[in-house]
Amino acid sequence: MGIPESKASGKGGNTPRETPKPEPVFMEYAEHGIVGRRPTMEDAHLLEAPWVDDSSAIFGVFDGHFGTKCSVFVSQKLPETLKAHPKFNEDVQLALKESFLHVDKEFLKQAVAEKLGDGSTGIVTLIKNEKIYCANTGDSRGVLCEGGKAVALSEDHKPEVPKELARYLFREYL
Repeated sequence: MGIPESKASGKGGNTPRETPKPEPVFMEYAEHGIVGRRPTMEDAHLLEAPWVDDSSAIFGVFDGHFGTKCSVFVSQKLPETLKAHPKFNEDVQLALKESFLHVDKEFLKQAVAEKLGDGSTGIVTLIKNEKIYCANTGDSRGVLCEGGKAVALSEDHKPEVPKELARYLFREYL
């Protein structure tokens, strides 16, 4: 950052002065994982703040099933896919949805080629321009605490949910 010249000096000259730097965006976050019924940890996390710029952050939890390859793949590929999406700055919801679908297709190619049985559910929260966006797949759930009350940010994608069952039966994938 340069030093601007001041036009407000007492003798009409230009006296350099430093412009105060804006306060950095401050955000606290952490991750914690617990091995459940499986003998090893199969989950992956995504924590990037700031992310694209000082006003954005991305967080995700990917619940690996039958291995770590899928959850790790998604945690690494989803942020770069989302950032490169042509509508990322105009339609964040569309960019999130299409990025999830793209990463899913990419992993499926790898899974077929390598004969993998891995899978993953996932939840991603994106903070961009003071707005919170949330996207999920499977039964990973996003919840916001507002005024001491839980506010759902996502809906589970489970076959017991009538909307999900209909989507599956009629092959309406997202």
